[in-house]
Amino acid sequence: MKAKNCLIFGGSGQIGRHLIRKLTKNNYKVTVVTRNLHQKGYAIKTQANAGYIDIVEANIFDEKKN
Repeated sequence: MKAKNCLIFGGSGQIGRHLIRKLTKNNYKVTVVTRNLHQKGYAIKTQANAGYIDIVEANIFDEKKN
């Protein structure tokens, strides 16, 4: 069965981490958007097996990156 894709904003919070665990257990490939990859990346990566989580660093408030 092919993995489904899901995009999560706020994945480093309590609800986001719980959602990541549930989705990856149900064969979803999750892309998580976080504002600070260096501080929050480890907490997100430990929520599922390798290959199920992609982490993207983005900040909608940073006009220079837009």
